[in-house]
Amino acid sequence: MEEALILCLRLSPTEATVLAAVARGRRRVREIAEATGMSEKAVYTALERLVKAGLVRIAGREKTPYGGRPVNIYEVDAEHLRDKLRDCLDKIERALRTLG
Repeated sequence: MEEALILCLRLSPTEATVLAAVARGRRRVREIAEATGMSEKAVYTALERLVKAGLVRIAGREKTPYGGRPVNIYEVDAEHLRDKLRDCLDKIERALRTLG
């Protein structure tokens, strides 16, 4: 999945990996970091770019069990992601037709 995301959406490998992790369900930064083996800083940076691109959104905030400040819960904007991937597939199909 990550290769298609890199190609079609022009994402970095880190962004594609984070997006694929979030696509599996709503997650906190710590959960994404644990699932991907990345640092929380790398995940935050990728999420900032993905949110800015409209591919991921903040689904809500949740208090931590230790009384710290609330953390964001992230989810994929599935409709926007589908639209972007469809656009990519359309471009690929047009390119293939020109090859005969």
